[in-house]
Amino acid sequence: MKQLRLFIFAFSLLSTSYLYSYDFKVGGIYYNYDAASQSAIVTYDGEGTNGDKSDPERYTGKVVIPSTVTYNGRTINVTKLSRDAFYNCKSLTEVVLPNTIIEIGNDCFYDCTSLNKADLPDNIETIREGAFTNTKIKTVKFPKTLKSLGFYSYYGCSELNSVYIDCSPNITSGSNREGVFFKSDNIKEVIFGEEVSQILTNRYWDFGEKISTITVKNPEPPRKKNYDGSQLFGNNIYLNTKLIVPKNCKQKYSEAEEWKNFFVIEEKDFGGSSNRCEKPQIYYSNGMLSYTCATAGASFVSTITDTDVNTHNGSSLRLSATYNISVYATKDGYDNSETATATLCWIDVAPKTEGITNSVATVRAMSIMIQNSDGQLTISGVDDGTPINVYNINGIQEGSSISRNGSAMVNTNLTIGSVAIVKIGDKSIKVVLK
Repeated sequence: MKQLRLFIFAFSLLSTSYLYSYDFKVGGIYYNYDAASQSAIVTYDGEGTNGDKSDPERYTGKVVIPSTVTYNGRTINVTKLSRDAFYNCKSLTEVVLPNTIIEIGNDCFYDCTSLNKADLPDNIETIREGAFTNTKIKTVKFPKTLKSLGFYSYYGCSELNSVYIDCSPNITSGSNREGVFFKSDNIKEVIFGEEVSQILTNRYWDFGEKISTITVKNPEPPRKKNYDGSQLFGNNIYLNTKLIVPKNCKQKYSEAEEWKNFFVIEEKDFGGSSNRCEKPQIYYSNGMLSYTCATAGASFVSTITDTDVNTHNGSSLRLSATYNISVYATKDGYDNSETATATLCWIDVAPKTEGITNSVATVRAMSIMIQNSDGQLTISGVDDGTPINVYNINGIQEGSSISRNGSAMVNTNLTIGSVAIVKIGDKSIKVVLK
């Protein structure tokens, strides 16, 4: 009989431990106490509607994690986010992390499908597997302190556009795992910082196939950090992605192993203030214009003008349906970035459907965005396989390409201020290069 009572008591303890997985709660945040380091670890309540971590309402909206927490008169540092701490918090939109955080646990923000901002702290050392899976993070910057980055830690981040890598992390799992950015298929820009001297192969990163630019700020071409014997990047990237390197370093990169495989290599002066915001990227999708910047926490100042006619006294007029966009990034303590520009326009795909019905003008059209970088035009929003031809104002062809993954790059000799005639399939657009 005594043995039976002991068994029931032990089971009761186990059940209580499962249901109440935190040690204390302060300011709406749940913590465990790590006696070994005498610090606090952010965790979950374990008391949700499902009786476990899957309660999506334990953390909602914007959550600010403090650098220290005081409990029973004692103040300790907050140093880690536990495994599953924010798991499945569907209404979580932003997390602010202090620089005392050094580790983010496995699946910490897994399926936080509204989370669009979670800048990594400057002292982060470890990000474990699946940490940001299926979030809406748009940009990420890995600081120099990052030593360990788990596989598929940013798996399925469909809105991730820009990645800044200022470190060379170690591999944390076996070689048969998916890459860090597996199925994050909309990454357009990757930047490696000036102190990055070794780069793991793309099988580890898995950047996808839509990257338009890779920027490497180190004057010395980084070495491939051996991972699985594969080449540094895939052939699609070598063929279609522009490599940007420091001024006066193009020749060096053109002769270096792996880097010489890039078809397009350009130079850029990275001099000036080291605290200058990175040049933003402009994106348009599903009626929404958005900006991203590799400088964490940057905000944007944009100007949008249109060339449509507002009033007209004649009997007919032509609407260009074109917007000129310019934007720069700004942040306290940083110099403003270079200004990014783009032309957004619409081309009709079924002219016979145009007209005015019930006082509403209807035009079935396709949105196209055109950006210029030193004569290289990037045309996005185009159906795959569409031929793209670019002409100067005199009708002389400057370059051509075929769209792939929704975009195409055309190299030309056109300069800023020139007029470019961009022919997309059988439709033509006239733009002034900014």
